Amino acid sequence: MTIFEKFSLKDKVAVVTGGVGLIGAEFCKTLAEAGASVVVVDLNASLIQATVDTLTKSGFNALGISTDITKPESVNAMVEKVISTFGRLDVLVNSAALDPKFDPTAAEKGIAPGAFEDYPLADWNAAMNVNLTGMFLVTQACVK
Repeated sequence: MTIFEKFSLKDKVAVVTGGVGLIGAEFCKTLAEAGASVVVVDLNASLIQATVDTLTKSGFNALGISTDITKPESVNAMVEKVISTFGRLDVLVNSAALDPKFDPTAAEKGIAPGAFEDYPLADWNAAMNVNLTGMFLVTQACVK
């Protein structure tokens, strides 16, 4: 018996925030391999579509939804789309994070990595908004 048979997610729906990132994309792939329908949630629609295409070309069921997890109305719309599409939401992986060391789009967002003592307060606040508030908003919306 394989690990995917033992812990099957067949007929389950999994939402992965930060689904196009290095870690998030691996979560998407692994959940799909375990049998889940995967919802790839991120900001960048073209990167979302590329991730969804990779999953569907491998025979998995995937949907992409562009969502700003720092905005309650965007998060609520995402959850409504998941429920209207699949009729359920079983698994949430909060993988979205703002960290310029790992974010290939950090420069276009105006966030630069650097030494802690030089880290701008605005960048800190932006990271906390995504990393903490975003996780709170998504989790809250998913459990309603």
